[in-house]
Amino acid sequence: MKGGGPVLGILPTIEYQEYQAKLDEGDVLVIYSDGVTEANNPAGDEFEIEGLAKAVIDERTQPAANIIGAINKALVSYTAGAPQSDDITLIVVRRVGG
Repeated sequence: MKGGGPVLGILPTIEYQEYQAKLDEGDVLVIYSDGVTEANNPAGDEFEIEGLAKAVIDERTQPAANIIGAINKALVSYTAGAPQSDDITLIVVRRVGG
């Protein structure tokens, strides 16, 4: 599913499109700010969607809290103390049970 628009809440008169997705048991939904995928390592390279996807895939059967922990661990390892210029925000939802 693709979608997007301006930052939520920044423009009071903006209209947003509505999107829907069905999550089946075991599916994981990850909502993140661009600060996650644009987090830099000391060489200035970005973490990118591939780094995020790898952290999620490796833990996809675990509870949402574990997935967040894995993403944070991957980010800390990747950035190796490099200063970040943006927020790092994550929301992870994992559907359990019917």
